Amino acid sequence: MKAYKVSYRNFWGDMGEIVFAETAGKAKSKVIGSDGFEDASFTDLDCKRAKYADNHENDSQLNFDLLLIDNGWTFTMEDSRPLINEDSRDMVIKFGGIDNLFTAFDEGKVSYDYENETFKPVEYEK
Repeated sequence: MKAYKVSYRNFWGDMGEIVFAETAGKAKSKVIGSDGFEDASFTDLDCKRAKYADNHENDSQLNFDLLLIDNGWTFTMEDSRPLINEDSRDMVIKFGGIDNLFTAFDEGKVSYDYENETFKPVEYEK
């Protein structure tokens, strides 16, 4: 199925999502009211083809996360804390996906070096 990048600028910044649909209009309709797009109207949304994601709707979450990273996507937590980008790829793989990496950060299993913008596993003393 065709993939579209639907994006919207809200209070928190730029939101984007890959949506699988037959047309751009149907892709935009799918995100209205969803997480990050609660206040968006149809005309507020930008929609562009994301051919690199065509036919990847059944990928595992890890593989889909890596596809997005490899195509220039960046991710932050809701409060704009740690940035996940191509430099974080190995850590995304190690933890099994972007959401799992953020969870590991929240649980103190991984730290973030803000100066160098990199994640590092936390070493525990035994």
